[in-house]
Amino acid sequence: FFLKKENILVSCPSVLHRIFPFARGLFEDKVANVWCCLDVAVKLRRLATIPQLAQLSLGVTVLSSLPSCLDLLRRPTPQRFLFCLVNVALSFFLFSFQVHEKSILLAVLPVSLIFPWCPRAVTWFSAIAAFSMYPLLAKDGLTLAYAGCTLLFLQVCSVMFPASGPSSNLFTFLVSVQERERE
Repeated sequence: FFLKKENILVSCPSVLHRIFPFARGLFEDKVANVWCCLDVAVKLRRLATIPQLAQLSLGVTVLSSLPSCLDLLRRPTPQRFLFCLVNVALSFFLFSFQVHEKSILLAVLPVSLIFPWCPRAVTWFSAIAAFSMYPLLAKDGLTLAYAGCTLLFLQVCSVMFPASGPSSNLFTFLVSVQERERE
């Protein structure tokens, strides 16, 4: 289908529109990002045009991820690289234009990479991310599968990583990282 030049020219705008859905507006439904929360108090869609909102979201996304990126450039380590990935992914989810509920899965991947350093935080982040997608899963009739997989995941994580231990919570982890940097 795509090998013919006419098909490429006809389908290319449609593909670009699906990848960059600017016509839909800043957000849809009730996505748990900053723009949806801010819309309760300030109706940005009434105050600015879609191109202005796209520029605003791009600027805020870049600004929110900039500190981690600069820190990584200043003091590069493999661990800082992974945490920078997490910060950039979360910045994208929280501030980018037209975020869908499923976009949290893009943040779960880099969060999963920091599992060796803080397994409890990764476990809870993953469980909460799955919970945030529950309305989509329920709409497709996947409630039982969601509940079973989530309970199994939490049980496996609790057996593998009991509550006591050096990295049982994020605070303990952050303190240990600071102590290692001082040495």
